Amino acid sequence: MPEITIIITAYKDRGWIQDAIDSAKKQTFKDYDIIFASDGNPWIENYAADNNIPFHFFEKSNYATLVNNAVKIATGKWIKVLHDDDMLSEYCLEDLHRASEGADMVYGNALCFKDDDIFSYSAYRPPVNVKFREMYIKRYSPVNFEAELINRESFINAGGFDTSLGYSEDYDMLLNFLARGYTVRHCDKYVVWYRHHERQITGNEPEMKAREQKYIAEKYIDVFAKTINWAVC
Repeated sequence: MPEITIIITAYKDRGWIQDAIDSAKKQTFKDYDIIFASDGNPWIENYAADNNIPFHFFEKSNYATLVNNAVKIATGKWIKVLHDDDMLSEYCLEDLHRASEGADMVYGNALCFKDDDIFSYSAYRPPVNVKFREMYIKRYSPVNFEAELINRESFINAGGFDTSLGYSEDYDMLLNFLARGYTVRHCDKYVVWYRHHERQITGNEPEMKAREQKYIAEKYIDVFAKTINWAVC
């Protein structure tokens, strides 16, 4: 069994699927496999076939359900989810795995850019010591989900993504891990290229965002006063 499984997710071809696949195949860390998960148009399977990647097609669902289903069939000890519009750095798996011992989740830094202009990037280094109260005020995850490496068993034991969410499932998962006392560690390396663009699935749905922020605030109302200590590797 591989140490890490990269799960590439896609609903439709937004123009960057091959870039995501190429970045996944160029990792310096070699003990990993890749699977392709989709509940969108079946023709996306062509990308997987052309790149010799196992393809898994699920019934129509939201993103949280898609990832949960993909994690169930993944065989790696660790899970790295990659959206079809983003890219991993060449050293992503190597850097994150090096920091993973004793952790349930490791998160790194991100380089954010717009559309196809990779030279427009800005560096995002998430915080390493945050209070729940500060997260409540901001109401969004300080961690870029694309920059996370997640222990598969911990993800499943925590219940996976909350499938009632369509925008904030990664924020909810982070809070869930921390509320359970799971170890969440920061790796101070830039491990992902995160693309901002107008075709992002949830980027233009403010009503859903506001509704889910309220839901999460109520769900974790008893723990938002706690202090979170994230160890820095």
